[in-house]
Amino acid sequence: SADHPTLQVADVVAGATADVLQHVGEKPYRDLYFWVGEHMHQHFMLPADELIDTTLPGPRVNLAVLKELARRADKGEDPLLAIEEFYAAEFRRAASPPPGLRALLAALARDRR
Repeated sequence: SADHPTLQVADVVAGATADVLQHVGEKPYRDLYFWVGEHMHQHFMLPADELIDTTLPGPRVNLAVLKELARRADKGEDPLLAIEEFYAAEFRRAASPPPGLRALLAALARDRR
């Protein structure tokens, strides 16, 4: 993981989760337990959908990046190869108006001339 900082983040989350589960009810772990508990399932840890506002570009981009990383993992591809470009393209797409709105705005701009 020294060559892949994202794996270090995953290691921290996994380690914190393991610590919390080994020390359930102990005062130093109480706040972290409630945060981790929002994301726990009996077989795996996932984000709680009700905490994600998918009307905002950030969560939509993060979901797209997560799906891309999963696709790359399934294919055995390098997870970091051109990920910056992928992220930037997803952010541009999520932050831009929908195609129908773009056409409407262009028509309005033509009419104002």
